[in-house]
Amino acid sequence: MKYILNVPFSRKDSAKDLGARWDPVIKKWFYEGEELPSGLEIWYPDTEGMRHRIQSFSSFAKKEKEAADPDTDPYASYLTVSMLNQRIAGEYSGNPLFRQILVKGEVTNYSGHKRNYYFSIKDAYAELSCVLWEATASSMLKFELQNGQSVAIRGMLEYYEQRGVSQLVVREIENIGEGLQKLALMKLRARLEAEGMFDPAHKKPLPKHARSIGIVTSDKGQAFRDICKIAKKRCPSIQLVLYPVNVQGDLAAKTTVAGIRALDAYGVDVIIVGRGGGSDEDLMAYNDERIVRAIYAAKTPIISAVGHAGNHSFTDDAADFFAATPSEAAETAAADTAAVIMQVESLSRELQANMSRILLDRQHRVSRLSDALGSALQQNIDARRQQLMLSLGSLHANHPAERLRQRREKLNLVLERLTGSMNQAFDLRKRHFEVALAGLHGLSPTSKLVNGFGYISIAGKPLIRVSDAQPGEELSVRMHDGEITSLITGIHTEDT
Repeated sequence: MKYILNVPFSRKDSAKDLGARWDPVIKKWFYEGEELPSGLEIWYPDTEGMRHRIQSFSSFAKKEKEAADPDTDPYASYLTVSMLNQRIAGEYSGNPLFRQILVKGEVTNYSGHKRNYYFSIKDAYAELSCVLWEATASSMLKFELQNGQSVAIRGMLEYYEQRGVSQLVVREIENIGEGLQKLALMKLRARLEAEGMFDPAHKKPLPKHARSIGIVTSDKGQAFRDICKIAKKRCPSIQLVLYPVNVQGDLAAKTTVAGIRALDAYGVDVIIVGRGGGSDEDLMAYNDERIVRAIYAAKTPIISAVGHAGNHSFTDDAADFFAATPSEAAETAAADTAAVIMQVESLSRELQANMSRILLDRQHRVSRLSDALGSALQQNIDARRQQLMLSLGSLHANHPAERLRQRREKLNLVLERLTGSMNQAFDLRKRHFEVALAGLHGLSPTSKLVNGFGYISIAGKPLIRVSDAQPGEELSVRMHDGEITSLITGIHTEDT
């Protein structure tokens, strides 16, 4: 059995000595075995463990106070930060109400899945930090977590002593629908899209060299100062026309619509609608249907520059051009005069260089053609001369006298090869005959008698063993040059 333990950071060494181990996935201490050791019961979250933990903490605090000397330390009765955090953590882990929490709210501050899921849930008045460990999510998270979702959570509230913060550890999470605000925005977007308010085909091109820029933003915000600074730097002669509006709150949408209409009627070349960065709630006015319709109806091209990178609104989708920041909007709307002048000068220099290069290229081309023509004529003459030499050589090779000479040489060569082959065959056969003759002589019985050997027989039968002869018998010995007849007078055998 695996026991999950709520071990304070300051007591981790004691827990480790008693056999507890750290789980890096769920970031909890645990003990694995049939029965939990008595020393670890104070950190096991049951009623009995809670009682022991409170008693243990009280004893620990009492010892800390007794160790302090009130005579030398006037603040000896004060708790240290770690002692206070330990007491709070003890209350969290020991209180059954905090170990089984059911809560619902809207997901916010979720920045994406990085192994574990960190986010908050909120209602109209408060927020609560949450964590969903990867090991838990892999088995029970059945949907893609997103900001704005309305969720129901079962979890356990924990207090982290080191940082002094609480966090809801999610054990189960269910999607009970999108947040009301997000759902309303989704419905509005769908309706505006159906009406073609975001259709790219309706978007107007921006002028390349605008002479005047209308600005719909707050006259006190950084966005206006950034637009003015960059636009004037890029094009000192450009005219900037500001229509000051509220960029947040109840009047933001109404004043922005009025500004778009006024500057569209005034006749500027391009209009920038924007503000600085902020939260989704701060930028909510730029999701207003009235602003979208005002942008769609305007005849002047409009650049949306609401917020900073990461922010997005309906105004961005409806505008003819989207800029991530007000500074980028100013760079897009105002042509860089210095860059244009440099471009004209560069084009002039490039034109002159191209003309010089073309003229020089034509001169080189005429020279190359002249050289190529002379080279081609010489190659043609050389080719004809070579062809003539080949023809003369072919005529000489095919002359009857030359062909007769070649045939005579070939016949003589064949005769020489034939005579050589016959002589070689005769010599080979002669050597084979001599070898066979020598071998035949070696196999003749008489050839062995020349060296002092004789053929011994009795009554015409060969004598093989001494025991086959008897004294008094007549013995014949055949030599290579005759035969000897003798009488056996005695027999001597050798012991074997």
